[in-house]
Amino acid sequence: MAHLYSRFRTLQRIEYLIPAAVLALSSCIAGAPTLNDDQEHKLSSLTVYPLGQLPTKPYNVLEAISAADCSGSPMGGRVTGNVNRAMDTLKRKAVAINADSVIDVTCGAAPMINNCWAAQKCTGRAISFSEATPTTKQPY
Repeated sequence: MAHLYSRFRTLQRIEYLIPAAVLALSSCIAGAPTLNDDQEHKLSSLTVYPLGQLPTKPYNVLEAISAADCSGSPMGGRVTGNVNRAMDTLKRKAVAINADSVIDVTCGAAPMINNCWAAQKCTGRAISFSEATPTTKQPY
């Protein structure tokens, strides 16, 4: 009987660890992609539009993208993020999918992303300019 009770207690512990592991792993965001020479050149001309501002040219939304950074700690720990590095990663992700610009960009602190206490996270929508009529604004 003691053996069954011991197994029951082990299962109870696992029951609490599984949701915590899922939460920890689900809050990861991929880093910056490697760019070729053409993409590196395009990176310098990529335009970023903050939330509420839109380009005047017609465009098509490619996809919603996000980026995070956790390198802002002075001693190299995983405590805070750097918003400029998060923005650079966001732009690199956009260029990697052949975007001409990123719209609806917002940045801010995001707790527990990539095992960082207070990462900086930027989100936006990668777009490509087109000859058609402007795309209406769609929610993520």
